[in-house]
Amino acid sequence: MKIPDKTLIGKNAELVEGVYSDDYMNALNNFASVDEVFGKNKEAIAKGENTPVARLIMGTLDKAEYENHLVSIIMTAAKNGEWRAINRGLQHMPGLDEVTRRHFGHVTNYKGQTFLLPSPMYLTYCKEKL
Repeated sequence: MKIPDKTLIGKNAELVEGVYSDDYMNALNNFASVDEVFGKNKEAIAKGENTPVARLIMGTLDKAEYENHLVSIIMTAAKNGEWRAINRGLQHMPGLDEVTRRHFGHVTNYKGQTFLLPSPMYLTYCKEKL
């Protein structure tokens, strides 16, 4: 399957009931489903159980405060059964630059809000770790 191109970020963007979507997020969900990536660990991740969550975040960004961005990505996905952008509010939060620098996500702004979108590389990393 084709890896989603980050140039799709922001194209046909919309915010419906607090959920951001665009062509990139649609392509990402077609690239790899949450079930495909998390497998039998999906329910445990949704509950925040330490072992599977730790495998996906420990040591990735070298700072627990920054790794919380990744926790939000994986727990939101596991709970909703689809990859979703994470609303990070009105400001660019600490650690988002590190997430993008390490290619685990992308940041976009829409209607004055900052959103963190998971990257195909992070999905691949998660699948390999589980």
